[in-house]
Amino acid sequence: MEMRSKNFDIVALFNQGLEEHNAGNLSAAKKMYHEILSIQPDHCEANHNIGIVLVAENELEKALEFFKFALTASPNVSLFWANYIDTLAKLERIVEAKALIKAAKNSGMSCENIEAISHRLDTENQEPLAKDTREIDEFITQQKFDDAIEACLSLLETYPRSGILNITLGNMLF
Repeated sequence: MEMRSKNFDIVALFNQGLEEHNAGNLSAAKKMYHEILSIQPDHCEANHNIGIVLVAENELEKALEFFKFALTASPNVSLFWANYIDTLAKLERIVEAKALIKAAKNSGMSCENIEAISHRLDTENQEPLAKDTREIDEFITQQKFDDAIEACLSLLETYPRSGILNITLGNMLF
């Protein structure tokens, strides 16, 4: 009997949280989602929705934790994948975002949202960020050309149209 009561409480709290969320009362919604997690810590929808609220509050790193938990608890929900990937992209963690897109597609988890994010990343991010190429530059400075070539080839998997990477690779091979 007590289990039924807890389940009913969770459903009622979640529905109330959704109402607050949809009404734009994000702090009230987040409070209800946290209350759900105090009763049932592995509630994937509450974890996911806290992530959504945190993104709206520009707390992207914190949001990732909740998205990751939701995705781990329920890996067959494409929306969880899409929001996790999109948040990585907003944090300019493009290599990770593209790797997760690939993992999602390999696991058969593809949807319009993931495809749209993938297309956006491919269109907007044809060149790697400086933080992504730093390792290659260090290898070249240290004259570790085999390591630089390997790192360059690895990045070309993420940025296949990169002029910078293709020129750098060509120069190292020459």
